[in-house]
Formats: sequence, C-alpha cells, structure tokens
Amino acid sequence: MIFNHISARVPGRHDHFLINPYGLFYEEVTASNLVKIDLEGRIVGHSDWPVNEAGFIIQAVQRGLSGSITRPRARCPRWSADCCR
Repeated sequence: MIFNHISARVPGRHDHFLINPYGLFYEEVTASNLVKIDLEGRIVGHSDWPVNEAGFIIQAVQRGLSGSITRPRARCPRWSADCCR
C-alpha cells in the first residue's frame, strides 16, 4: 500500500492542509515531518519529502463539498476505504 495518505485541515486556514509525506510508512510519520500543502496539492514552505498530489486533489474537492476536517484514505489492489468526519 504505497498510495495511502491522511490529511487534515490546518486550524484557522480553509486553504491549507497537513498530509503525511509520500514514501514513509505510517509508523515513521511524526508531527514534525507532516507536509503543509494548499488546495492544489502544492507544498507550502519547505519539505524534505514529496506528497501524493493526485490523491489529495480528489480529496480536496470531496472535502470542500462535505465540509469534513480529516479524511483518511487507503487503497489496495483488491479494496478501497474512505472515511470522513
């Protein structure tokens, strides 16, 4: 599972989100290596890691329609899961 990601809206900013870095296992993700991105999936500021832009852009549209704050997503060859709050 390499295309998974978790994102959350930055408090007080409707146009910025935090997303886990692409290429790290979930157990390697920490608050200090989360990546801040905009609505287009572009990195805001500096990051040593890339992000899954394509996956986030789809989520950004869905999040905008639903108003959700967080949106974890998991994809495997045989199944897909999507959850929103």
